[in-house]
Amino acid sequence: MLTQLFYTIYNMQYSVLLIVVILLLAAGGLLHIFLSERAKHIVGIVGTALALWLIIYATILSRSETGGGMMLTPGYSIKRAMESSIYLRMVLLNIFLFIPYGVFVTLAFDGESFKKTLLISILSALCITVLIEVTQVLFRLGTAETDDVILNVFGAFLGILPYIIVRSVRERRQMRHSQQ
Repeated sequence: MLTQLFYTIYNMQYSVLLIVVILLLAAGGLLHIFLSERAKHIVGIVGTALALWLIIYATILSRSETGGGMMLTPGYSIKRAMESSIYLRMVLLNIFLFIPYGVFVTLAFDGESFKKTLLISILSALCITVLIEVTQVLFRLGTAETDDVILNVFGAFLGILPYIIVRSVRERRQMRHSQQ
């Protein structure tokens, strides 16, 4: 079932993939606006767990031994994406894979300070993606790439954007109301 889901996502047209990303980010913003603190925490924990399961499945469990290797040149895949639709799709999917993680981890930590939530979200995404790359090398499950780390963390950051926007709007409204 998950394999079919990833196959469907992999074969989506870029415009459809972009629409899915926009809808996912909008849904993240709506969750931050309309859920109670307790509901945010619960949805955040469950959603983060599901996002992690999908990430681990896509990057480790669904792969077979392919010889392994490392590409440590930053920007290599991104540069190749300009020349090859296969690399472009891989770059976009590396970003897309971590967007739900960013959305849900910020929900889980929404009650914390703004800086703490951002720090936890970004650093945990970085640690997870580095662990995935190390696992891929150790078990020869693909090529570990510096670009994967960069793109995954960027995807998590995109998922964090609804939290940043909603939090900023709330703080501005609170400042306006306190000044009146």
